[in-house]
Amino acid sequence: MRKQVITNKDEKLNIVILQDDATEITVKGIARCHDSDEYNEEVGLKLANTRAWLKYYEKLAKYNKNKLEYFQYFAKRIKKDIEQANYTLNLANVRAEEIKKEYEELLKTL
Repeated sequence: MRKQVITNKDEKLNIVILQDDATEITVKGIARCHDSDEYNEEVGLKLANTRAWLKYYEKLAKYNKNKLEYFQYFAKRIKKDIEQANYTLNLANVRAEEIKKEYEELLKTL
């Protein structure tokens, strides 16, 4: 996680940018002081930081919800494929045993 802080006292502005390379999530929290208010850098940074982290966790939740849905879809698909392969394997084993018995009986008649 990378964090960039920008403070512009003349503009009464604080910006916090968070970048998560693992999820490719980038968010920006902005705090701008009204012209009629007295600028307080510490308060502005706290506001910008809180807003950035709130956006980050909202996006992270959405990212992981989508990821979970994706994996659940494939988990269901894989489960079906495993069930089909297991059914086919059992069927093949049973049929192979039947044919072996038929073959052995055929050999006895020769």
